[in-house]
Amino acid sequence: MSQDISYRYAKALYDLDEGTESLTTNLKNLRQLQNVFQDVEVVDFLTNPNLSDNQKEKALDGVFRQLDKEHVQNFLKLILKRKKIEILPMIVTEYEKLIDNAHGCVRGTVYHAHAITSAETENIHNQIESVVKKKVILNYEHTPDVVGGLKVQVGNLTFDDTLKTHFNRLNDHLKRSH
Repeated sequence: MSQDISYRYAKALYDLDEGTESLTTNLKNLRQLQNVFQDVEVVDFLTNPNLSDNQKEKALDGVFRQLDKEHVQNFLKLILKRKKIEILPMIVTEYEKLIDNAHGCVRGTVYHAHAITSAETENIHNQIESVVKKKVILNYEHTPDVVGGLKVQVGNLTFDDTLKTHFNRLNDHLKRSH
């Protein structure tokens, strides 16, 4: 439900500037806002029912002045009044997906246990792009859960080449053969 709502808000903001250079500026502004609103105290303040919307807006005046686009300011005021400020991170994610889709690219994450060389990252990147047939933007995360190998999440696709998965497959094969 929240994902549907966050998509609708992101799409509305996207539609305001579709086909212009403002999309990247809006994304930059939204990321800045997302960083501000990751603070639990800020979210608690903004979701406090004892404060009026005007009090909340006045407290955010400094944040509003840092934004490059007036309609991003208005957008923030709108989600604040509609009591949707807590889904701002999801809105930013959906907005980013809309921009990526318009540019024919997709984002993903590579989970790994050990350091990866630049040659390996290039190889991973090229292999993923050849599979998904789009430009790929990858984040690399060191994850202790991955003992060996890699796990790649791109959109709703998962490529799991971890040792754990290999051992599980081997275990399943051994169980079936007995």
